[in-house]
Amino acid sequence: MNLYLKEPTIEDKEEVIKMCKEFEDSNDEYKFEGTSNIKYVLNDSYEKYLEKCEVDKNIENVNPMWSNATNYLLVDDDNYIYGCSQFRHHILGELINVGGNFAYAIRPSERGKGYGTIQLKLLLEKAQEIGLENVLVTCRENNIGSKKTMEKFIGKSDTLVPSIHNGIMEYRYWIDVNKNIKINSEKNFKNMYLKIPTLDDKNEYIKYQKEEHNIDLNYEQWLDDKIKSSNQVGNIDGKVPRTILLLTDGKEIFGQVSIRYNLEEANLKKYIGHIGYEIRKKYRNNGYGNLILKLAIDKCHKLGLKEIMVSCKVDNIASAKVIENNGGIFSHKIYIEEEKSEFNIYWIKINR
Repeated sequence: MNLYLKEPTIEDKEEVIKMCKEFEDSNDEYKFEGTSNIKYVLNDSYEKYLEKCEVDKNIENVNPMWSNATNYLLVDDDNYIYGCSQFRHHILGELINVGGNFAYAIRPSERGKGYGTIQLKLLLEKAQEIGLENVLVTCRENNIGSKKTMEKFIGKSDTLVPSIHNGIMEYRYWIDVNKNIKINSEKNFKNMYLKIPTLDDKNEYIKYQKEEHNIDLNYEQWLDDKIKSSNQVGNIDGKVPRTILLLTDGKEIFGQVSIRYNLEEANLKKYIGHIGYEIRKKYRNNGYGNLILKLAIDKCHKLGLKEIMVSCKVDNIASAKVIENNGGIFSHKIYIEEEKSEFNIYWIKINR
């Protein structure tokens, strides 16, 4: 089962309301703890909750002492909701003592199943995407479940401070983002590899393209075209040789990468670099982008390339971070008319 974080939309209304009623009907001593925003759903309306989520993204425009934040739902591929969270991009004022970077909760019917740990891991990945190296998480000192969840991650405890509840102290824990992401990546990715597509991949690839691009693919024709492109010698009719590779664990396809070689100065701009890749939406923000680029760079090295160009849209902060993490040095920006978008251009030197 694949779990991921997504921002709430109007399509989630019915399921979010169900979760809110679970919180309200629970035996929790402090109802809606870690989920303060979501109280808007029952106290006002779901639409007001969505409005509040949008305002939170740039809340510092309302008050410079408040922290910009993104609200998420923890969901599976069937859009069933397991919990909710808020990621504060930076912490100011009282959040340094109580609250920290993350507020999160699992709906009562799904507690005790490890989903709290998964949600916190995914939040750490969001933190890494915007360059945070350490994040603060806090909980009531007597909230044993939350405390244990925090301490599963590499970090260090800080001083206790008074909580918002009279007579109760707040436990504060700083988590090292990069160390934990590295450990989780090594554990999750050890069976992942790139492979040339074959007829054995037909059903899974057709499903992938339908999900991502709403394409009803003629797989045999597509595969024949890709084989011809891979075996092409030199540039033909303005098209360069390229190889399509699938990121897989032997069962599922997580994404794909296109490696273009024999690029000349004239077509570097047209193709926006040697490597183009995508991760399936349901697997994004889990480190697979970093993995697929790393594996693609290894393939480029085997092809004899010493330096490669990679690009991303200027507003794609996550992709920019992935490229920089793999040695990308920013060169310049360029506007591509066909894409109607501006791109950041990076160069990566391959030293082996």
